[in-house]
Amino acid sequence: MKIISFFLILFLFAAGSAAGQTECSVSAYVKDSDPKGLNVRMGAGTTFKAIGRIPFSDDGTMVNIIASNGKWVKISGAQNAEGKRVFSKSGWVFAPTLAISIVDSARAVNVWSTHSKKGSIVSTLAAGTEYMLESCKSDWIKVTIKGSGKPFTGWLPPGDHCGNPWNSCS
Repeated sequence: MKIISFFLILFLFAAGSAAGQTECSVSAYVKDSDPKGLNVRMGAGTTFKAIGRIPFSDDGTMVNIIASNGKWVKISGAQNAEGKRVFSKSGWVFAPTLAISIVDSARAVNVWSTHSKKGSIVSTLAAGTEYMLESCKSDWIKVTIKGSGKPFTGWLPPGDHCGNPWNSCS
């Protein structure tokens, strides 16, 4: 009976930690300039234990994002400009410490109200501009857009955002 209770509690804990989590498949780069590095945590929030740090680099560090939960994203490693893996575990980082840029192209990029082109266009962005991450879903990225008014958020479709700090992804 104790074994069954143990596994039931373990199952409920695992299910609870996945609540609100959505899968993603995108990349972004670290914008946190803390010389100690970017904390990576066991779960989506500051109450979870830090399991390591992504070292700070003036040249940039790219992360692979596999999930999102609120303003937290789950990464599956990080690499530096030389292609060396500088963090090899999976863990959670605060999304606004990461950024993407708009793909370098000749056209403006539409920003959508939702993670689908069935939503409405809320803004257009010029190529080469950088935006802080809010979250992601599938291969769409939600970003914070700061203009002359109050900052707002919007969704960028696949192919319009670049998570590589060393080139323009065009």
